[in-house]
Amino acid sequence: MNSIDQIEWIKKLNVDETAPWEVRKLCELMNAIFTDVVNDKVQTLKKEKCCGCEIDHPSQRRHDCLMMSEDEAWMEYGAEAVQLIIEEQLLPKLFTEALRVMKLDPHNEVIEHFKNLLEDTETTVEFLKSQKTKFSEYQNILGYLYFWNKEH
Repeated sequence: MNSIDQIEWIKKLNVDETAPWEVRKLCELMNAIFTDVVNDKVQTLKKEKCCGCEIDHPSQRRHDCLMMSEDEAWMEYGAEAVQLIIEEQLLPKLFTEALRVMKLDPHNEVIEHFKNLLEDTETTVEFLKSQKTKFSEYQNILGYLYFWNKEH
C-alpha cells in the first residue's frame, strides 16, 4: 500500500467529528477493545518467540522478550497479532459482550468502522499504536472483558 492510499485509509478509520456522540463513543470503544487485545497478543507472541524463554536461559540479556521495548514489540509482532485476532474472530465476540454489558445498540457506522479496521493489518497496527494512551475511560470494561474472555 503506497503512502497516499495509506493516508486515505487512515482517514476512514478516524470517525468524523460530526458523527453522533454515541457512534463516536462506540467506535472509540471498539478501538479500545482492539488495542487492548492486540497488546495482549503482542505480549504473548513476544514471550512465545523468545529464544531465551524457549531454552529457559538464566541470563536476562538472552531474553529478547525482556530486552525489547513496547514499540519494538508492536513493530515486530503487531501485524501478526492483528491477523491472529481476526482469524480467531475475537473482536466481534468481545465487542458484542461489551455492548450487552453496557446496554448499547450497534450502529451501521460502527460496523463500517470495524470493516475498515480489518482491511489492512499494517495500517491498523499503526493506527492502534497511536491510540494506545487514549482509553483510560474504558479501563473498567476492558478489565471485565479480559476476565470474561478467559472464562468463555
